[in-house]
Amino acid sequence: MIAAIFDLDGTFSSGRMWKGVWIYHHRNHKNLLPLYAYVFVHMIPWPFYRVGLISQERFYMMWGKHLSWTVMGMTHEQLKEMSRWLTEEYFAPRVRPEMLERLQWHRDCGHMTMLLSGSYRNLVKTVARHYGFDGFAGTWLAKRMKWYTGGTESPVCQGRGKVECLDRFLMAQGWDIDLGRSYAYADSETDRFLLEKVGHPVAVYPTPELRKIAVARGWEIIPPSAGD
Repeated sequence: MIAAIFDLDGTFSSGRMWKGVWIYHHRNHKNLLPLYAYVFVHMIPWPFYRVGLISQERFYMMWGKHLSWTVMGMTHEQLKEMSRWLTEEYFAPRVRPEMLERLQWHRDCGHMTMLLSGSYRNLVKTVARHYGFDGFAGTWLAKRMKWYTGGTESPVCQGRGKVECLDRFLMAQGWDIDLGRSYAYADSETDRFLLEKVGHPVAVYPTPELRKIAVARGWEIIPPSAGD
């Protein structure tokens, strides 16, 4: 069985999770203190990342792992409502037409489709069901009684953790996937571990770091440029 695995942020959609959450919280005047703390704390390492003292993988991992701060104190019902809004109002207008075409092509070919993202699992599930993906996996949020604590469950679905989440999902679902014939779509250098795991890796609107890797290894790039 062949699978097509899509990243969400910057790949299936040009939207970025933290930006969508920023807009949602400001419009609804919710969780502003945890939101400001999240953005402020994670902008501190930015100069060190820009000069190469912090790797892109470590920098992105901090943003992804601590995104859970922005839902601290929310209930499951509140999270579901935010996930619905983000799916329909934020991500949907930013879905890349090329990715919708690829998703339909994989369906026509009889491939299993999956949305795999570092975003929190409830959102990934909502987006996946909205667009008819066969499966999904994301980062689990820590919860105490009916409130989210602002923590995450291991592994965070990012970098090497994204491959671990994929393996766990395939094992739990019992999908007999031939990864050597499967496809993966992603935009960031931190996704190289996922892209290396499949026979048909595709760099989608890649970061400069991922573009270099894709060109060196002969991976498909969307959109292609004259220099590739």
